[in-house]
Amino acid sequence: MPISVTTRSLLTALFVTAITAFPAAADTWRFASAGASGDRSETAALRMIEIINQRMNGRHKIDYFGEGRLGGEREFTEGVKLGTIEFGLPATSAMTTFVPQLAFYDMPFLFRDVGHARRVATGAVGDKLLAAMETAGIKGLATAESGFRNMLTNKNPVKKPEDMAGMKIRVMESASHIAAIRAIGAAAVPITFPEVYGALQQGVVQGLDLPLGNIAAPKLHEVVKFLSFTEHIYTPHVFIMNLDLFKKLSAEDQKIILEAAKEGADLERKLNDDLVVQWSNELKSKGMTLVPVSEKEKAVFAEKMKPVWAQFEGRIGKGVIEEAVATP
Repeated sequence: MPISVTTRSLLTALFVTAITAFPAAADTWRFASAGASGDRSETAALRMIEIINQRMNGRHKIDYFGEGRLGGEREFTEGVKLGTIEFGLPATSAMTTFVPQLAFYDMPFLFRDVGHARRVATGAVGDKLLAAMETAGIKGLATAESGFRNMLTNKNPVKKPEDMAGMKIRVMESASHIAAIRAIGAAAVPITFPEVYGALQQGVVQGLDLPLGNIAAPKLHEVVKFLSFTEHIYTPHVFIMNLDLFKKLSAEDQKIILEAAKEGADLERKLNDDLVVQWSNELKSKGMTLVPVSEKEKAVFAEKMKPVWAQFEGRIGKGVIEEAVATP
């Protein structure tokens, strides 16, 4: 039976009332990380996500995908650049393909200590590097912290560059990391982080370099013997977002995201400080040998690795390196 004009008008009115009575479903964004379950980078990311999900009152929602489920750091960084993934938390080293200036952080022995590294990363130099990401279609939200990288090896402990001669060392997919490892006489083998455990287990590589806090969560103590505290490269994590999406948001939502990212970054630095003793004791209890490296021994590494600065200053800008070195 044909619907009368009156009935059709009534149905239309009811439909309009129904769709306006309930808000549209929230946009669901994806946040990608390669961090292992329980890693402090996961804790920092989840803190940022919690703040955004709470403060946006249902306008937007973020789901977390850790452990490399959306690809390795280079892959999901490309996803953020292209807009197929909205958020990520990569190490800056994995972003150098897209933002060459970020090789700055890969310069060996650039920072005097953790305090100096943090003042640079969260100060004027760090802000310039966050802004540089926009040329790649990426919004740098806040600089967090993976930490100083140390040598993990199976063949023998490392206290001087000669100890690494001929070793195959896993590195991030980064030209500057490859150059740093080659400078001390080892062979650099780029492998994504989710594949590292298997590569060590099968003997594809005999070691890698990582911050202290990145070892226990992915159970690398099961496949590597020695941890030498070389502290040769300082690696930040960075909260990133697709730039076009960020620009489309209201000023209020942009502010929420920036504040949430800063809180996540501050939390990761705090965890790096609070958990040093716990991480060290845990690794020792699981059978790893922790090897101290003196300042005198580090100076030998620094001398061998210093030419890497000149190799990459064209990409980074010599002035940026000089500004960092001059930072009190």
